[in-house]
Amino acid sequence: MTFLKKLRANLARRRVFQLFRTAYTIWQRDGLHAFTDRLRRWLGGERRYYRPLEWLAYEKHCQTAALSADQLTAQRETALGWRAQPTFAILTPVYNAPLYIFKQTAAFVTSQSYPNWRWYVADASTDATLSAYITQLAATEPRIVLIRLPENGGISANTNAALNCATEDFLLLLDHDDLLAPEALFEVAHFLQSQPNADLIYSDSDKVDAKGRRFEPLFKPDWSPELLLCANYIRHLSVFRREVALRVGQFDSALDGAQDWDYFLRLSEVTQCIYHLPKVLYHWRAWEGSTAQARGAKHYAAAAQIAAVENHLKRTGIAAPHVFFDAAHPIRKFYPYVQWEQPQPRRIAIIIPSRDHADVLGSCLGSLFRLTDYPHYRVIVVDTGSREQVTADLYARYAAEPRFSVVHYSAPFNFSRACNFGAQHAADADLLLFLNNDTEILAADWLARMAQWFEREKVGIVGAKLLYPSGEIQHGGVIVGLSGMASHAFMLSREAIMTHFGSDDWYRNYLAVTGACLMIAQPLFEQIGGFDEAYQLIYSDVEICLRAVVHGYRVVYTPDVRLIHYESLTHQRRVPYADFLRADQHFKTWIERGDPYYNPNLSHIGTLPNFSANSGERAAHLNAVLMARLRAMPEKGYLTLPDDLA
Repeated sequence: MTFLKKLRANLARRRVFQLFRTAYTIWQRDGLHAFTDRLRRWLGGERRYYRPLEWLAYEKHCQTAALSADQLTAQRETALGWRAQPTFAILTPVYNAPLYIFKQTAAFVTSQSYPNWRWYVADASTDATLSAYITQLAATEPRIVLIRLPENGGISANTNAALNCATEDFLLLLDHDDLLAPEALFEVAHFLQSQPNADLIYSDSDKVDAKGRRFEPLFKPDWSPELLLCANYIRHLSVFRREVALRVGQFDSALDGAQDWDYFLRLSEVTQCIYHLPKVLYHWRAWEGSTAQARGAKHYAAAAQIAAVENHLKRTGIAAPHVFFDAAHPIRKFYPYVQWEQPQPRRIAIIIPSRDHADVLGSCLGSLFRLTDYPHYRVIVVDTGSREQVTADLYARYAAEPRFSVVHYSAPFNFSRACNFGAQHAADADLLLFLNNDTEILAADWLARMAQWFEREKVGIVGAKLLYPSGEIQHGGVIVGLSGMASHAFMLSREAIMTHFGSDDWYRNYLAVTGACLMIAQPLFEQIGGFDEAYQLIYSDVEICLRAVVHGYRVVYTPDVRLIHYESLTHQRRVPYADFLRADQHFKTWIERGDPYYNPNLSHIGTLPNFSANSGERAAHLNAVLMARLRAMPEKGYLTLPDDLA
């Protein structure tokens, strides 16, 4: 047998093994129904694999939630009674779209339940059949304005041709192959009745395949400036006020492929009246050649994306940003890293509360001093009552290190008070980093990558990605209301995943990050009064973040900084009952209102963001159940939590 035949045989055997392993995984994880459905799709030629139960749940929801003709008629009648009647200009550059696809796009536009719209179609097509259809369409529908272009100037120039003709109150971007939900304009106009100051409104979105099957929804957070630096999450549906657009100017032809991303960044520089409508109102077409089907379909886009983000950062005060992709990373090959250096590195005090467990603390300190390349930092260990000689020996080993010191906290144990005590010994610092003693540093630039975000206006707190020793995520940000109180996003999932909420490797704004690695501007820490010492052990990290948000500051999660956190996966914890009661009081408003950096269409059960239409999986319901369980427990001093609450 020749070498080539042997290679083919080995590859065939490996492929068979992979198929059996995938089939077994689906059967074990998702059940017989999901397995048979996946097998049917595979036999039909479909090779991409989504988690079947999640995929099917969303598809079923789309089928049952579709509005009937009577409901759309009722929306038209409702709109007639509104005092405010905003007008919308739909901007669509067209260039040789398949005729059958454009016909569907047109059908969804003309079926809008809200009537006050005009569709500006800038046609640069060389396809005579398509152009003839558009001409006929414009002749039969007076709200369609045909703009015939002599040549294809690119997506920005063609969009500008439509924009220059529009006179309506609001502008809306629609690609020539995508679908606008029939209720889309009604929902936006309805939102404007209560938020008339909105300058930019964006909705959730999903994809639609050739069979009309909707999949891969993206349920977005509310306005998140740091997220927009690595992902154009606003994209579709986006509606912006024409008056503001005139201040921003036209789309930039030099940035074709990222022209809308660049435009949203520029919009964010002139207005903060940016709102999120948590409804799926736009269906991104997935067909061969579209970016929804394959991200590599537009190879020219990467350079334009880098330029758009770097230009925005320069305009907003970052002198020398470095934006780049990583072709070897499953997420970062599509969503860039965003980094810059501080003109004047800030002084950082790293505060580590600790008591004995010298081996644990020693591992933390060893990795910190061995790897960290940041020039201006010092470490303050807050000893909360160590008694073991081995701990004293560890301190003695670092006695000659000028950046190391130990302060002794002798009062009864209170984690919040211990952190505040450490901060009192760091009055000369610009930034305070509260770090658990059971963490391990993984990269030399970790402090620089955290500190960089404080160059951004109104960034007050920064948190990192924490991993269990197994490599699974321990912390990817905190979602208030998750599991009924507050919990970590993406916990126990692998890294570099895409979900209905996007990726763990996106920069994000959150209401809170964990205190296991929390950096805060020292003046802000003083301004808001430090950690609330009424919390003895848990939730004070979330609460201080919430106070920072109330004071107008943003909390940033950066996945560029990764630490190992040796917190146990299964241990039971004794926690103060009073901490739960206090957290319930402080978090209640956020839980009832909904965490703005999550999405009401996502389940609050578990930590991996998945779609759910079940009201029993909402934060307020879970909070009521959680507090009822806690009040029913016989212990009222310290609670020993079961695994599902720990």
